[in-house]
Amino acid sequence: MSSLPLDGLTVLEMGEGVSAAFCSKLLAAHGAEVMKVDPIARGSATDEGLYEYLHSGKRSIAIDIETDDGREVIRRLVLRAEALVENFEAGYLASIGLPFEDLRRRKPRLLMTSITPFGQGIVHSGDAEAESRGAGTPGDRVGHPDAEYIAGIQAFAATSVGLYACNYQEVGQWIDISVQACLVASLAVDWGGSRLIEIPFPVTAEGRRPTAEPGSSIRFSDVEPDQAGAPVPGEHTEEILADIGLRGDEIAGLRDRGVI
Repeated sequence: MSSLPLDGLTVLEMGEGVSAAFCSKLLAAHGAEVMKVDPIARGSATDEGLYEYLHSGKRSIAIDIETDDGREVIRRLVLRAEALVENFEAGYLASIGLPFEDLRRRKPRLLMTSITPFGQGIVHSGDAEAESRGAGTPGDRVGHPDAEYIAGIQAFAATSVGLYACNYQEVGQWIDISVQACLVASLAVDWGGSRLIEIPFPVTAEGRRPTAEPGSSIRFSDVEPDQAGAPVPGEHTEEILADIGLRGDEIAGLRDRGVI
């Protein structure tokens, strides 16, 4: 094998936090080109190690998606991508004029993976994720949101399977990932067995050390991944806009209007 499994695949990432970013990080680690949509202005989060970890190997376009011009850029990016991975609040993209149905009309084979705390179209779909208690237990400090990483891994698997299906069915679909459902599934063995009855609280093994590997834990025998570091937000804005056919004067116009 002379290339990574997902070489030639283009993924559009939208949203904030961990789950969508971790999903697309895994896709990038296996060869996909990931275009990350950033807001025009960001805080100091880009200086944190977590940002570097989650966004290595991606390209970044900074754009205001709540403007007419910004939405049109997203529609054009969708035409170039095979998959869209997002973790906005349920219904957000539809509320700003970018519903899945309209995007699929433009690109019938589009695969869209949405990651939300409780899934789409249910009673709790708009609730805060902390309601799931996956963010930790009061009094017990949790250094990272395990539920978000679990959902990101599930989204990576679901997106990979969905893309495989697209090659045969030649039609896209919308994948709905519930962080709560992913968390419950990961605990099913513990809840269904006797271990938690015999042990008051799960404990870690003595001497366990964190891994020193910041990238994918999956390796292929004939090829090594070659990833760049995380981009500065908006680092590739003009480059990506040129990729989808915008001329220099059109890009300048977007900048003048505050869209990028």
